[in-house]
Amino acid sequence: MAHPFSYFKGDGESFHETQNFRRYFPTSLGFVEIVCISWIFFMAAAFYKIVLFKIGIDYLGYFFENQLSLAQFALTGNIGSYIFFTLVTVTLFPLGVYIWVKVWSGVIFFFCKLYGRSELEKSQVDSVVEMGVTSHLFLLVPIIGPTISFFMSYFILGVGMASKLQFSVIQILMVLISPLLLMGFFSGALLILLMSFLL
Repeated sequence: MAHPFSYFKGDGESFHETQNFRRYFPTSLGFVEIVCISWIFFMAAAFYKIVLFKIGIDYLGYFFENQLSLAQFALTGNIGSYIFFTLVTVTLFPLGVYIWVKVWSGVIFFFCKLYGRSELEKSQVDSVVEMGVTSHLFLLVPIIGPTISFFMSYFILGVGMASKLQFSVIQILMVLISPLLLMGFFSGALLILLMSFLL
């Protein structure tokens, strides 16, 4: 009897390489599928943020009993604005992800050329960046979810560049900090320009 893990070996036609399996059970997700799944996580996180915000206002009123505190009054007045802002961010989520993917794809592809890796195709770079979107899964973690999601997106980018693009650790770090360096350069240039007008 054949060993069950022999189906996943590279020699011969494996179970995953059969045409029927690929037809009914795709082994990878496309960009649209990744965005849609991440959008669900983002909507769930936005929903429980609104719920927690409302619970916080209710508890504030409960602790102060019949006395409406200044803080509670301010929060109650802002809950409508908070809900509206949250709904806008949820609606614009796909656009934000699209821009994020395009920017990082351009940055990484630029470094591919800079590192002399011209054999790498744009589709390979895009697949690495698209996997970074899956970090939105961690938004479901209460309170610290957004922080975890932020750092995991860059961790996934680093792992993808190491495994698929064969970048070294130094090369990966240079790619990841390049936006910060670019922002620092433009901020410094803007500050020098303002100082030249004021002096």
